[in-house]
Amino acid sequence: MFPPLQKGRCYHIYNQGNNKEKIFLSERNYEYFISLIIKHLVPFINIYAFSLIPNHFHLLVGIDEKSDMPDNKLHLPLSNLFNAYSQAFNKENKRTGSLFRDRYRRTLITDEAHFFTALQYIHLNHVKHGLSEKLLGYKWSSLNLYCDDSCLWIDKSIVLNWVSDTDNLIEIHINRKAQILSNSQLEEIELNS
Repeated sequence: MFPPLQKGRCYHIYNQGNNKEKIFLSERNYEYFISLIIKHLVPFINIYAFSLIPNHFHLLVGIDEKSDMPDNKLHLPLSNLFNAYSQAFNKENKRTGSLFRDRYRRTLITDEAHFFTALQYIHLNHVKHGLSEKLLGYKWSSLNLYCDDSCLWIDKSIVLNWVSDTDNLIEIHINRKAQILSNSQLEEIELNS
């Protein structure tokens, strides 16, 4: 059972394609998913991080405590996003049935350390999956947008207040990336031993 969505709380939200199939087949798919995040989530939910991987996605979000949306309707923006994307993807690719594995999963973020762990995990997900070794080289991660002053839909304020500026944020991610790469190398060595 997943924790209920509550105003003023943060969540790591994620899901993958049904049978681990790709949910993003083209650049246009990624762009459309992001446009739906902006359309459906941003009016009600603070977006702190995202990562879109060919067969899954991660979001780090906060439910706005000042939202006038009733508590029993807090799931609707997320449901609308996923339903709209699924319908468009299925139509474009002449497919039927469920695009996503099942209902989206979520983890309640319990404190600042948990928030930063989730933030780094999401921002480095493309490294973990071997899509790019470059920290800022992956287009479908919100870390790039932290360095873009024109991006106003990512809520950067909490993160940048904690780390003071984007240089520190990048440095924290570089250090975590080195740990991920050394851990995966260790795992490779252990598997081949």
